[in-house]
Amino acid sequence: MKKTILSCAFAALTIGAFAQIDVARGMPIGTSVTISGVVTNGDELGGIRYIQDATAGLPAYPGTGSVPFDPVRGDSISVTGLLKNYNGLLEIDPITNYTLHGSGYADPATTVVTPAQLGEATEGSLIQVNAATFVNGGSTFTSATWDFTSNGETGTLYLSSGHPLIGSTIPSGPINLIAISSQFTFITPPTDGYQVLPRDANDLILTSAINVTSLMTQSNITTTSFDLDWATDNDGSTNLNYGLTPVLGTLITNANSSSSHTVILTSLDPATIYYAQGFSVLGSDTAFTTIQAFCTESNSTGDIQVYFNNSVDNSVSSGVDAIELPGTVNDTVKAYFDRAQFTIDVAVYNASDATIMQALNDALGRGVQIRYITEGANANTGLSDLDASIPILERQNSMSSGMHNKFIIIDAELEDESIVISGSTNWTFNNLFQDFNNMVIIQDQSLARAYEVEFEEMWGSNGAQPNSGNSKFGPDKSNNTPHEFLINGDRVELYFSPSDGTTSAIGTSIGSTNEEMNFALLVLTNNDLSAAIIAANNTFGVGVNGIIEQENTSGSDFQDLLNAGVNVHSHQGVQHQLHHKYAIIDEGTTSDPMVITGSHNWSASAENENDENTLFIHSDEVANQFYQEFVRRMDEVTGIAEFSADPFEMSVYPNPGADHISLQFDNPSNEEVALSIIDLSGRVIQFSELRGFRGVNRVELNSSDLANGMYQMILRIGEVRDQEMFMIGQ
Repeated sequence: MKKTILSCAFAALTIGAFAQIDVARGMPIGTSVTISGVVTNGDELGGIRYIQDATAGLPAYPGTGSVPFDPVRGDSISVTGLLKNYNGLLEIDPITNYTLHGSGYADPATTVVTPAQLGEATEGSLIQVNAATFVNGGSTFTSATWDFTSNGETGTLYLSSGHPLIGSTIPSGPINLIAISSQFTFITPPTDGYQVLPRDANDLILTSAINVTSLMTQSNITTTSFDLDWATDNDGSTNLNYGLTPVLGTLITNANSSSSHTVILTSLDPATIYYAQGFSVLGSDTAFTTIQAFCTESNSTGDIQVYFNNSVDNSVSSGVDAIELPGTVNDTVKAYFDRAQFTIDVAVYNASDATIMQALNDALGRGVQIRYITEGANANTGLSDLDASIPILERQNSMSSGMHNKFIIIDAELEDESIVISGSTNWTFNNLFQDFNNMVIIQDQSLARAYEVEFEEMWGSNGAQPNSGNSKFGPDKSNNTPHEFLINGDRVELYFSPSDGTTSAIGTSIGSTNEEMNFALLVLTNNDLSAAIIAANNTFGVGVNGIIEQENTSGSDFQDLLNAGVNVHSHQGVQHQLHHKYAIIDEGTTSDPMVITGSHNWSASAENENDENTLFIHSDEVANQFYQEFVRRMDEVTGIAEFSADPFEMSVYPNPGADHISLQFDNPSNEEVALSIIDLSGRVIQFSELRGFRGVNRVELNSSDLANGMYQMILRIGEVRDQEMFMIGQ
């Protein structure tokens, strides 16, 4: 009944000042229009609201100069404002008037389309794509664009930060997809960038009796075997097709019915990449996992070397001192190039160092094959020093940083000489000798071969010369490399951007923190990762500490972290730039200590556009080496000389508190801090040990389990203690 009444209302509202939405869409940019319709989305798409009547759809955005605007899905509203083109999307912005007529209306009818039919005719309206299949089915949704196919055509789905689908499993089989048709492009005039925006899980309608609910996961990796596991929503058979290429070819079947599926592959070769696809049958329906790449363990040494180009603090070493190489990082790279016997593959964002360039020329003179990929928008002044016969492929027309990798692969086919060099360091004067950077060097053939797959996807061939016609960069790449490795007994993960869901993997690791997380970042603008940091910081017993260089860049989450009580410090004011992109999780504990490092900034462009690589090294030894660097950087940003002689000057706020309270104290040392919360009877209610840093420390505490009343908080550092009374409740 409401739909019928509303349709009549639409007809009436076309008279006078109101326009049907299809008429309003045909008016010039800058025209003031008034439309009425049903709101088809809520906060899951941010502040924008899509409005649809019987003729078309048009979004309204509360930009600068807008009146308060907060309708919810199902509201019937009228909106007045100016037509604007925002990156191809026609919208009303600013909103000068807004009237609510009623609530609880059903969605307008959807228009069934194929991906190729998405365009201006559907923009702003609810659409439905039938038999849609995601390219990355079985993996996990992150805030990114996701390709799907239907009717032999390809479309793009987009999820913004904070969307309710983030973290859920991407359907592996055909679904009926309901979404809002939208557009985002930098092309003028806007002729591409059409994408669909689902609102929640109800917009992804499963049509099969059995569906895969997880990616295949790899475990029990050896030089000749590994296990593969996946899950389905209903019981089905367990089958696997695998081979040395994505064509697969070797079939394993098991008719036993289950929703948890395991296949053990044996008689494999060391350091070899295998491709596999699991599938489960229930009646006439079959659920397929996506084709994934996996690798066996190598027989390499697995030696991992970590270098920093600035000072470290070896006083917090747990046995292996971190190595600082001020002024000699280029010589270290040269030394590895001088050892190369057959191949050197370079993927480096920017280069100007003559020593490294000469080392490449020298290797070429010894008969070593050199292949070089870089970002075409950079000066790359060092490339003019290279021998003219060295082939160079430049990524062109990138939206932001483009080919942002900093990795090298040396002799990938030699078991004991294969080397991967990664980290955050470009080959420029500032990055090599001044800005704060790290370099990780790993001798492992499995890892080297995985990097080779990524390199040759960008290179466009497996030969000495690039094939620009087959070359793939950025969003055109696929998730085609192994992610799990066993290197000298340590688990190592590898992810490439933007194809592999790197941000999701980082967020998962942050969420796994049990005791402590420390991070040093050039930039933090990714809201999902900021939310993960804040969530970890709000967990009692977990200490979170960080340093960020670009605190005021557009979209920076630095202030959000501060407001949430995270012990984060700005690197502004310290000479030279903090160029790191690393996090240290649970160092010095038995709770899976690890380091996350590489070229991937914690930003949207790194996740969605740039070519990046990120390593997750599950090793307490490596984590401690990074921690030695982190402590030195914290000493620099906290201004030790400014602290008072009082060891704490502690304060608890707000006081009285509620679900969360914050603790701040000045600390003259790097010793651990013992924190106790004691009730008035003297009983210890909560206790934890937190890593302390010189300077101002901030800790967010979850106090939701505390009953209303008075408590005493006691801090102890060595033989020194301080205390403060605080109240929960009024």
